[in-house]
Amino acid sequence: MNFSIATAISKAAKNVCNYKICAIGFNRRGEYLGMVTNRPRFHTKGGGVHAEIQLLRKFGKRVRSILLLRVTKGGKLIRIDPCLTCAKILKDLEIECTTIMKKD
Repeated sequence: MNFSIATAISKAAKNVCNYKICAIGFNRRGEYLGMVTNRPRFHTKGGGVHAEIQLLRKFGKRVRSILLLRVTKGGKLIRIDPCLTCAKILKDLEIECTTIMKKD
C-alpha cells in the first residue's frame, strides 16, 4: 500500500483534537506501514495518546522511522516536533523521526 502527503493531511484535518497530528510509519526497508493520528485527552491533562506512541502501539517493533506532520483546521501544514517524552522514547528505541515544516 502506498501513501501520499495529501492523504496524511486529509486524515489529520479530520481529527477532533485541537492539535491535528498525523504520524506515518516505515519499516527498516523504508516501506510504508501505516498512518495514525493523535487521540483526544481524557479527563486529565496529558491523558491523550500522541500520534508517535499510537503508531508504535499499532505496528510495534516493525517501525524504524516516522514522518510526523501537523495541520491547522484549514488543512495547512504548520511546524511540529515531537515532545520531549516522545523524542526520548524514539531515541531509546533507535527510531528516526522526521518532521515536515520543522522548527528553525
